[in-house]
Amino acid sequence: MLSRLNIRQKLTLLLVIPLVAVALVFVGFTAERVADARAHDATASTALAARDIGALIQTLQRERLLALGYLAAPSLQRSAWCHRPRPP
Repeated sequence: MLSRLNIRQKLTLLLVIPLVAVALVFVGFTAERVADARAHDATASTALAARDIGALIQTLQRERLLALGYLAAPSLQRSAWCHRPRPP
C-alpha cells in the first residue's frame, strides 16, 4: 500500500499521524481545564454569597442587640445606641 505513494504523500502521512494524536490529547486536556475553571468559578461565587450573607447576619444581630439594649434601658438617649463606632 505504501509503495504506491510518492515521497510527498509518505512524508505527509508521517507528519499527520502524530499531529492528530497530539490534537486529541490537547482536546482532552483543554476540556479538563475548562471543567476546573467552571468549578473554581462556582466556588468563588459561593464564597462571595457567604460573605454577603455573613455581613447581613452580623447587621441583624447588631440591630437585635441594640433593640434589646434600648428596651432594657429606655431612659438612655436613643442616639447613643444608633451610632456605630468607626474602626481606626
